[in-house]
Amino acid sequence: MRQLLRILTALILATAALRAAGTPPSFTVGWSVYVGWNPYQYMARSGILRKWADKFGVSIKVQRFDYAPSLDAFVAKNIDACTMTNMEALDMPAAAGVDTTTVIIGDYSNGNDAVLVRHNLKLAQMPGKRVLLVEKTVSQYLFERAMTLNNQAGELKRVKYGIGVVENGTGRRLHSGLKLPDGTMVPVGGKTGTGDNEFRIYGAQGGLLGSRVVNRTAGFAFFIGNRFFGTILAFVPGKEAANYKFTSALAVQVLKI
Repeated sequence: MRQLLRILTALILATAALRAAGTPPSFTVGWSVYVGWNPYQYMARSGILRKWADKFGVSIKVQRFDYAPSLDAFVAKNIDACTMTNMEALDMPAAAGVDTTTVIIGDYSNGNDAVLVRHNLKLAQMPGKRVLLVEKTVSQYLFERAMTLNNQAGELKRVKYGIGVVENGTGRRLHSGLKLPDGTMVPVGGKTGTGDNEFRIYGAQGGLLGSRVVNRTAGFAFFIGNRFFGTILAFVPGKEAANYKFTSALAVQVLKI
């Protein structure tokens, strides 16, 4: 906790000089439920965060998200900071061209992660069973690494993942699938993505000299059942894109309509 406060204090000190320019700077930190990230909620509720923010003339808001939507919000630049694993930092913000700096290393996976099972199942018994996790995230990586370390790599194709990107992420609006006129539910899956694209000019010393908005995009690549697939893309070109804050949730909602 002391290390966390020291780093947040450093961030506050770095922006305190902006007070003289007008309205105090405001920052939003997104977090999701995980034991290593829960202190953010405690600091916000206990008043610790506000105490230090007031001292240095800034405003800090702590906002709770589900994990995948928190990443989308950060990539879309709707929040200023976000708790995430280093794998997701490389997979989403960095891949989308969003400048990302690691400020706090809260914990690491050295026995902090576990597979919770019913009926005393062992890893060797997992093939053919339903495993609930968010696919394409560090959760899937750690599970598959555990299987590999226990000589079960060849059985991974038999594992049934029960929660995908659609069921626990931006696409959760379609988690129950699409209902046909006869009442049959057709499963829907896919992957979302948001891009706030800019052209930036940097000086010889690495400093940002200028930037201009290029466009804003939000997409949803999806499949419906085992016969249909497609892509929905929301796109705003040019400088007008700076006036829009939509995320890939918009593309998902269009498909739902």
